[in-house]
Amino acid sequence: MLSLTEILVRLRLFWGAYAPLFILLALRFAPVWLKATCAAFGALGVVSLWSLAIRGSKRTGADIVEIGDVRDEGESTATFLASYLLPFLTIQEPTASDIVAYVLFLAIAAIVYVRSDTAQVNPTLYLFGYRGIWLRTTGGWSGFALVKRMPQKGGRLRKVNLAGHVLIEVPGDR
Repeated sequence: MLSLTEILVRLRLFWGAYAPLFILLALRFAPVWLKATCAAFGALGVVSLWSLAIRGSKRTGADIVEIGDVRDEGESTATFLASYLLPFLTIQEPTASDIVAYVLFLAIAAIVYVRSDTAQVNPTLYLFGYRGIWLRTTGGWSGFALVKRMPQKGGRLRKVNLAGHVLIEVPGDR
């Protein structure tokens, strides 16, 4: 069972992951209020994710772990990006029921994102220069990590925990 803190962190990761989608929707929709709303959600999602993952991880005490096994999770990204087709399936002037359907889609996507191990797939973090990998440490921990460079088995990783089984690499010596 996820703690409230972990759920909130994963929701921020979700919001940040879908921030570019909101920006695409802002470009696609015609009503000014809807453009502005989507643009604001997109911009705030990027800022929230940057604050959590980039700025926050640098201010938190980092641990160094030794890598026992590592695997690239790039193929998960292609599946995740299928949800980015939404702006191209929308209409420029959606009705109220269209907007409700879009909101429900995002709510369902948020539930799946929070309750599954998809937090390592985050297009916005990819834009920040990170990539998602699966790793196991020599200490027995396994989960996902967002890293700048692909670590090697036997290498070291300076990290902080973001949410349960999701780590992020922080600057410093490996």
